Amino acid sequence: MSNQILIDTRSMMDGKIYNIDGTIGIDVASPLLGSTDLVTPLDYSITVIKNKDELFVNGTTKCRVEDICFRCLTPVQADVKGAVEAAYIYGNINDTSAQDRELESLENVIYYVGSEIDIFDRVIEALIVSLPERFLCRDTCRGLCQYCGADLNEDPNHSCEHEEYKDDNLTLLEQLKNQLEADEQ
Repeated sequence: MSNQILIDTRSMMDGKIYNIDGTIGIDVASPLLGSTDLVTPLDYSITVIKNKDELFVNGTTKCRVEDICFRCLTPVQADVKGAVEAAYIYGNINDTSAQDRELESLENVIYYVGSEIDIFDRVIEALIVSLPERFLCRDTCRGLCQYCGADLNEDPNHSCEHEEYKDDNLTLLEQLKNQLEADEQ
């Protein structure tokens, strides 16, 4: 599968609604997501309406992704749904009139030349902005012990001898404080 979803504007009629459905494979989309992995292919359903030299693109994306829980570092999967929205206007951005220049400040307004438009980036963008900022295995995740790293979900009554960790950390901080004070004098 290629990294293109092409729309040929030459065969489109004004005012007619065109539907484009498809799937982007895991091998194509997953490398674009950083640490998040696709578990299922990315499905998209797009509606395109042409009005003279303008195309209005709307649609949805959906897939299942996997990442690690922000608190306890266990793998977690989530269903993600995104929205695709863009307006494509024919012409070079440098050759636009004053009225068209007002559109430049709007998000999702894209100028195009030629007869083909590639909406692949809009579909991937819809997925990326829909990803959770932080993945959690559950809302009540207790995370890891700050001293020994034990999973507090598995052992809610966990207690460790954290005094030894505190002593080591405080000793290092005390040494740093004393060194900074000595340097100031």
